[in-house]
Amino acid sequence: MTYPTHARRWALVLAAVVLLAGCGPRDFGQPASGGPPPTSKAETAEGFARAILQLVSARRIADLAARVDPAQGLLFSPYGYVDRTSAVVLGPDALRQAWEADTRLLWGHADGTGEPIRLSIRQYFADYLDVADFAKAPEVATNRQLGQGNSPNNLGDVFPNADYVEFHYPGFEPRYLGMDWVSLRIVMRRAADGQWRLLALVNDRWTI
Repeated sequence: MTYPTHARRWALVLAAVVLLAGCGPRDFGQPASGGPPPTSKAETAEGFARAILQLVSARRIADLAARVDPAQGLLFSPYGYVDRTSAVVLGPDALRQAWEADTRLLWGHADGTGEPIRLSIRQYFADYLDVADFAKAPEVATNRQLGQGNSPNNLGDVFPNADYVEFHYPGFEPRYLGMDWVSLRIVMRRAADGQWRLLALVNDRWTI
């Protein structure tokens, strides 16, 4: 049977539409950004911590805020010893607002000099959370301290019944004999619904 030219043309167009529909992505539940999926009850502490590292690195603050414990907020500590009296603690909404406003906050005091660490949250991310590529850290441990300095680790007192994952670089320059080590501890807890909630981002390094 011979079709008119215009009929053949429409048949080809229809076939192309059907072919393209069949080749399209099937998983419409995946985030458009390709970022980490929502946490699940089966996710390990390390899996959750690595998802947090990805969000921090990509500066996906809205997604990071969604994982913050709404009751306790997210605590930032520039050193291993967490000083609850001076640490910055931001709830989900406050975290998003601080990022948008980018005003300077007092994050603590510098080791050795005592000078105030007064930075915007964007500067803090750059100076402390980006101090190393923690996603590629050679040493990782759950609920076990890796970086050993002269600053006590008081996470057990500040966050009882919480878990933490430490990402650790034992050093970078041999001439420093390991005194240039850095760590990032991601503190979390299981909520009543079985989901992980982010509690703290704690940096650690050798202090004077």
